[in-house]
Amino acid sequence: MRRRGLITSCLLAPSTSARAQPREADPPLYEAWRRTLQPGEAWVPDMTPHLPLDWPIRDGALVRYGFAYRLRPGLADGAEMTEPYARVVEWPDGTTHVEQLTPRFVVRGIQGVRPLGREEAALANRRPELPALLRAPASAGRDAEIRAITCFWRSVLGVQASAVLPRHPAYAAWLGCA
Repeated sequence: MRRRGLITSCLLAPSTSARAQPREADPPLYEAWRRTLQPGEAWVPDMTPHLPLDWPIRDGALVRYGFAYRLRPGLADGAEMTEPYARVVEWPDGTTHVEQLTPRFVVRGIQGVRPLGREEAALANRRPELPALLRAPASAGRDAEIRAITCFWRSVLGVQASAVLPRHPAYAAWLGCA
């Protein structure tokens, strides 16, 4: 039982430690998750951090992708992660557009997990700052913060990142994550 809690907390730390699950924090993604969930499935909703729709950002539009994960018996150090099932585009005026990407969850791969150090947890908790940082005027400090937060997410949740960063090639190239 202890192991399950450790896996869940490690997997979720980068994406949920600073906010509620998509159900409370993001009704559009939660509704898309509910439409995708088949009877008897045990997928847990998750989402990416905000990413710019275009780069350099022009109109302030940001996008987040919905994912789901599940623990599987016999898999002690990871969880199955899906392909993105939906995306939500947000404009600065608060309007949103939800696009359902798939009618069913499709396993993309196994996301390994590990405990986070104190500094890593602090960095993970900064994800809610991304929308303001991405929409702020460019500066060396802003750019460094965006890179630190987003590249950390990429390093910890690589299955998600590898599914969505290719959809944003200019931004991915600018990030320069190793």
